[in-house]
Amino acid sequence: AYINDVVRGWINYYEKFGKTEFRKVMCHLNRSIAYWAKTKYKRLRRRGVISAHYWLAYIAQKEPNLFYHWQVGYVPYARQKK
Repeated sequence: AYINDVVRGWINYYEKFGKTEFRKVMCHLNRSIAYWAKTKYKRLRRRGVISAHYWLAYIAQKEPNLFYHWQVGYVPYARQKK
């Protein structure tokens, strides 16, 4: 709830001036959420950060309205596994 309000303010203000630079900030936010999930959930803790990012991309696909920045299009994408 709190993070959505802050991110909504960031998007409303900064997205108008530097969209490409702002996308990097949103990617960093998604990366930070993946790191948080890695410390929060035991099964992600045993694996690397990449698996936490795959998990976050799965959650974003399943619950696209969970975070405001996901609703407006800054969704984490996982690369296809080889």
